[in-house]
Amino acid sequence: MVAPAYRGLVGTGYRELSHMVKDKAYGPAGTASVLMEALKRKDIKPREFNVRPLFEALVPNGWDLMQQYATGGFSSTVANLLESGVVRSSQFSQITGQIVYSETLQYYEDEEFVFTKEVPDMPSQFLDLEKIAGIGRIGDAAETVGEGEPYPFAGPVEDYIHLPPAVKRGDICALSWEALFSDRTGDLLARAGELGHWLGLNKEKRIIDCIVDEGTGAVSALVNGHRYHWRSTSYATYQTTTPYDNVTTGNALVDWTDIENAELTLSRITDPNTGEPIMVTPDTIIVTKQLEYTARYVIQSTSMAVNAGGYATSGTPTRYEMSNLVPKYKILTSRLLETRMATDTDWYLGNLSKAFGYKTCRPMATEQAPADHPDNFTRDIVNQWKVSEVGTPFTRDPRYINESRA
Repeated sequence: MVAPAYRGLVGTGYRELSHMVKDKAYGPAGTASVLMEALKRKDIKPREFNVRPLFEALVPNGWDLMQQYATGGFSSTVANLLESGVVRSSQFSQITGQIVYSETLQYYEDEEFVFTKEVPDMPSQFLDLEKIAGIGRIGDAAETVGEGEPYPFAGPVEDYIHLPPAVKRGDICALSWEALFSDRTGDLLARAGELGHWLGLNKEKRIIDCIVDEGTGAVSALVNGHRYHWRSTSYATYQTTTPYDNVTTGNALVDWTDIENAELTLSRITDPNTGEPIMVTPDTIIVTKQLEYTARYVIQSTSMAVNAGGYATSGTPTRYEMSNLVPKYKILTSRLLETRMATDTDWYLGNLSKAFGYKTCRPMATEQAPADHPDNFTRDIVNQWKVSEVGTPFTRDPRYINESRA
C-alpha cells in the first residue's frame, strides 16, 4: 500500500503516530508507508525515531504490552499475545527494518571509503570461480589485395579471465525487550551503525589490497585471490616482464617529470593480441598520506618552469615558464593505504574502472528474522536483522595501471 501524503503533522512521537494510525485514510499500514518514504527521502533521520512510541502505535495492544512490562511481568493474556507473534506486527517490523537499513547504509557508504566508490561493481550470479569470456581485437590485419585475388580471412581471437569466488560477510543486529521498554533507540542505531561501518571498512580494505596487490588476497583467483588470472595463468598485478611491464622503478614522486615517466610506461604497454599500444587514458593518481601534498603541489600548481639544459651553475640558462601541463588527475589517498602497502613511497597512476572491479553477488542488505524465531522466547529478542554482503574484488586488466617505485 502506498499512502498519499499525510495531511497532518508527520512526527515520530506517540501522539502524532496515533493520530495517523487512527486516520481511516492511513491506518497502521499507511502510517508505516509514509514513515518509510520519509526515511528514504531523508526527510526524517533514523536518530529522530524512538522505537517505543513506534511499537505502542503500530503493534496491536502495544501500549498495553508496555504497561504490563512496566509492572514487572505479563498476564496470561499478554503472554499468549507475545507467543503468537504480535510483537512481529508487519507495520512495526517494516519501519524498524527501514530504520536499521538506513542507519547501516549510511555508515557502510562512509565518505572515507574512497576506493569503494571508485572501483565499479560487476553484478554476478556465480558464487564460485567464474570465467569471463572476451574477444581479442583483430589488430591491423588489412593486407594488400591484388587484382582478381581473394581477400584474406581475418578474425578475432579468444580471450578470457577468471574471477575469484564471492565471499559472504555480515553480522546480526538485535532489539531486545529491555531496549524497547527503556526506549534505548540509540543502542539499536549505534549497533546498526557499527555493523555498517565495519562491513564497509572490510570491503574498503580488500579493495585497497587488490589495487596495491598486497595482503592475503595477493594470490591466484583459483585460491580465492584478487590477482589477474588471464588465459588460465595467474600473474602478479605489477610486472616488470612479459606479458606486460607496468612498473616504473626509481621514480619517487617529486615533480612533473615523475608523472611523465609513469605515463610513458603506460604508453609502452601493448595489446597482447594485436601488438599495438593500448589506448590507456589515466585519470587517477593514488598516493599515501605522506605523498598527498606533493601530489597536490605537482598537479594543482597553476604554473611550471623549465631551465633548458638543466640547472647551470654559471652563465644565464634559458628559462621557460608556462601553465602547468600536468593533467588534472583525481588524487586518491587514505589513511589505510600505508598500513596495507609494503612501503609508503610507492604511488600509482592509471584508470581504476578499467583495471579493477568488484564482483557483487548480493549488495549490502538487511534481512529480518521470522516472527517465530526462538530468540523471541528464549532471549526476549523482539526483532533482529542480519546485515550482509556477498562479493569480492578482482583485477580486471593490470595494463591500465602503473606502479611507480622510489
